[in-house]
Amino acid sequence: METILNFGFEDFFKDKKIEKEVGRIIFFGGTSYKIICKDGEKEARLKGSFKKECEVSGSYPTVGDWIGFEFQENSSIALIDFLYERKNKISRTDPRLGIELEQIIAANIDTAFICMSLNKDSNLNRLARYVFALQNIETVLLLTKADLSETREDAENLIKKIYPHLKVYCISIFEPDSLENIKYYFKKGKTSVLLGSSGVGKSSLINSLTGKEILRTSEINKKIDKGVHTTTNRQIISLGEDAGVIMDTPGMKVLGIWDSDSGENSFADITELKSKCLFSDCTHTCEKGCAVLEALKTGLLDKNRYELYLQLLKEDRIKIRREKRQEKFLIKKEEKSKSAKRRFKEKKNIKQTFKKDLDDLLDE
Repeated sequence: METILNFGFEDFFKDKKIEKEVGRIIFFGGTSYKIICKDGEKEARLKGSFKKECEVSGSYPTVGDWIGFEFQENSSIALIDFLYERKNKISRTDPRLGIELEQIIAANIDTAFICMSLNKDSNLNRLARYVFALQNIETVLLLTKADLSETREDAENLIKKIYPHLKVYCISIFEPDSLENIKYYFKKGKTSVLLGSSGVGKSSLINSLTGKEILRTSEINKKIDKGVHTTTNRQIISLGEDAGVIMDTPGMKVLGIWDSDSGENSFADITELKSKCLFSDCTHTCEKGCAVLEALKTGLLDKNRYELYLQLLKEDRIKIRREKRQEKFLIKKEEKSKSAKRRFKEKKNIKQTFKKDLDDLLDE
């Protein structure tokens, strides 16, 4: 039986105080949760009062979260009533809602693997968004289905030129030696996550790493050369007692930039060049005395890297405006909730006053 120790308990709580039953969310499927605790796996749901808090804040527990819970009398279902502070999170814009709200994909991650297939899935703009959004987490790029590509080395070299500090591996489930190169990252108590679009081989990779057919896989659509969704839920899977755990996620074409306050960490070289520009408000597009443009002209800065930087800078500005809209939305939602509670209290007081007056009248 899997125990909570296999899922990173000791590492996460080494400097935290534990005041109640602790579990980690290992599955989320719409409205249902599964957690791992000291007694093994348990079905779980949000406690009513805690659910209301989540509705007001707009933030719900997700896969990878450490939570506090209790059991209702005569029930084996755990009631989640507390969320421990996350050490990190991976977010995107919720695609289901009209207003742009944050959807947290995963929490408390040690290593994020970006999966891109060499079978026509490689997309530099998509990769840039992933790298930009994951700059506070150890990130590794896996170029999957390497056995289907004759230009694997060219693709690897191009990406390393644009992202010199990014770890890049060409892998294939049909080339066992290629998988040995990434096993370094799977350590006891550590949590990894696989990110990428549908059909890049995330489920097949997990099956290969575990040596079991844990996840369903499907063939690539021959007409459009793209995969279909085989993973619809988010879940954490154990790789063995000494190899940590790995999280599988549904296919995502884009991991939109949500939380990127220090996003320029991904472009430290450009940030250093910016400090040498003649004007402090330089946009690095047309100004004289721009150190960034000069580096581009001399070949010191790669053209693809420069263009990606400008695109992500634009998206970062959009992100700031989006956060302001969300803040206004949540404030309005909280005010509406307080107003409803106030009206309910007023109605309750009126009923109590009426009942008291009626009782007094009957006593007379």
